[in-house]
Amino acid sequence: MGYTREKVPLGKTVSLRAIFVDDTGEPIALDSVTVEVRDPDGTLITTHTSATIITDGYYEVEEIVDASATKGTWKDTWTGSVGTATLTETFSFSVVETGRVRTQTIDKNKLIVILLDPTIADSDGRTLNEEIQIAFSTRYDPYYASPDLVRAEVGTWLDSIPNDTLSLMIHWASKEADLITPRGPRGSNYKIARTKFIVFDVALRCLTLPVAGSGSGTKKLGDLMISKNLSFKDAIQDMKKKREEWFRVVNSNGRINPGQSFGPSVAMKGQYHPENKRMGRLWWHPLDYPYPIPAGNNKIRKNGQRKFRKGYAEIVDGRIYPPDEEPD
Repeated sequence: MGYTREKVPLGKTVSLRAIFVDDTGEPIALDSVTVEVRDPDGTLITTHTSATIITDGYYEVEEIVDASATKGTWKDTWTGSVGTATLTETFSFSVVETGRVRTQTIDKNKLIVILLDPTIADSDGRTLNEEIQIAFSTRYDPYYASPDLVRAEVGTWLDSIPNDTLSLMIHWASKEADLITPRGPRGSNYKIARTKFIVFDVALRCLTLPVAGSGSGTKKLGDLMISKNLSFKDAIQDMKKKREEWFRVVNSNGRINPGQSFGPSVAMKGQYHPENKRMGRLWWHPLDYPYPIPAGNNKIRKNGQRKFRKGYAEIVDGRIYPPDEEPD
């Protein structure tokens, strides 16, 4: 059996069917059947002078569509005769391009879940009896640490958390590290700072998961029950402190060390504004400013200073005298 009228690929066979009935709606056997098949341009492709009888009044012909034929809507015209009566009707079917085979690829950062139906049986007929779910993840990116590094820092506190969960948290912590990293050149200790931040961030996330017993003064991780009165609270505080410390290093692009602060900076309101007024009423001391003429004709400040004072500026050969001063 070939394809139906809805979609016929090039180079395939389509089954064309038609039903002939009398005035009462009952199927009627024909004396002869002729079927003409035309392409979308109206060109006659095939003339079938007979058809296969499926049952009284129900006929079928099979048309082979050439692989190089024209795509589009084709027409099939049926002509049936009974005695001196003739009936003609035109139908259509769609010819499309052969489907292309595409290789499916699984991208990174995907969770693959496989469900095994309970009816699956082995060669002896034994079934699973229950649905089994198998899940795994593809390669995470970004991924700047590993479950082993996290466990090495935290120890047995995370024994009940599987590596898949830790890997997912490492991925999200790595994305956060990228988010808080500013643009610009990076210091030599940036990568180690980024890894340290991710390790303590993941550890803190795992240790503060909302698990059973979290509201009753205890925390349960699998079979391990920990009271907040024990060292668990101290561990949380320590992880939080270390995370914040390495957060600052990553956020500085690795240009500071743990515990180090940025150098102090001073801002002056309107310092770079084009209408910034050159304020100052004091005079330069003669020891600080060698007056070529004992007068003050301008407000002057030395290079690298912000404060202006009264002084004398003389232009010699297009240069300001003395050369290390800026006049108004």
